[in-house]
Amino acid sequence: MKATITCIQLAIGVIALSGNLMAQTEPSAAMKQWGNYPYLKTGAPRPITLGTAENVSATPDVATPVQPQNAQPQVAFRTTATTRKPAYIAASLGVNAAQQDDNNNGAGSSLQSGAGYASSVRGGYTWQLGNGPDNLLALSLEGELLYTWNPNVKFIPVYPNHGLVHECYEAKSEKRDLHIWTLLVSPVLRFQLNKFVPYVGVGVGGALAVASAPLSENGNWSDSSNWWYSMAFAFQGMAGFDYYFNESWSIFAEYKYLGLIGLEFNNRLDGKTVDDPYKSDGILSNHIVSVGARFHF
Repeated sequence: MKATITCIQLAIGVIALSGNLMAQTEPSAAMKQWGNYPYLKTGAPRPITLGTAENVSATPDVATPVQPQNAQPQVAFRTTATTRKPAYIAASLGVNAAQQDDNNNGAGSSLQSGAGYASSVRGGYTWQLGNGPDNLLALSLEGELLYTWNPNVKFIPVYPNHGLVHECYEAKSEKRDLHIWTLLVSPVLRFQLNKFVPYVGVGVGGALAVASAPLSENGNWSDSSNWWYSMAFAFQGMAGFDYYFNESWSIFAEYKYLGLIGLEFNNRLDGKTVDDPYKSDGILSNHIVSVGARFHF
């Protein structure tokens, strides 16, 4: 009898102990979010998660690279305000399409010219008119040495008594090559449209004009000392555009109007005076079309 009671007590103890073990291995609500919680069955490492149980996913997230807030996408070259270099030098070559003496009052001589040539060297510095890489406007201050050459320019001297061109002075007209060196200072406004940069500008300066001696019958210079010269006030207006290949190089095309005021050929290079002087009471107009290259640094 005592043995039977002892066996019953032992069985009850085993049942109680089994219940306690099962209670300790029952998964919590958070664990049940993992489905069948295989880590409990297989001993696999438990996934490491952050946040609340509601944000726990069935598989760990794959890390996604984080872009810096100020990162710029890698794109083709753009001439932004932060990439443009402020200083530049340039050279150009073109055609002086026409020269015309706007002498409307008849008080001066007449000048007739066809097409000639023009070349220039220039340098400048550019300031941005605003902040940020997408700034549109910039202002350059530019210095330029411009040379124009027009061959076979017809000079008709002034008629001394009435200040008019007379038919007898038409017979005294001479054909000379006209060389003009002009030094100009110009502010230039630039519109920075990525690689394409249009611009407009005006300028003032001074000019030295030299009219070479007329050719002799055999085509040689008759007398190099008989070259005329004159100083004049110069002004210009221009419009054109640059196309940027990279941060350092661009090419440009340009139209330029050059006006000379006060052109008067009274003196020769040998110190003598001109027998039949040429005097302009108007504006000697030059229309120049040119192309060139610009180096930025």
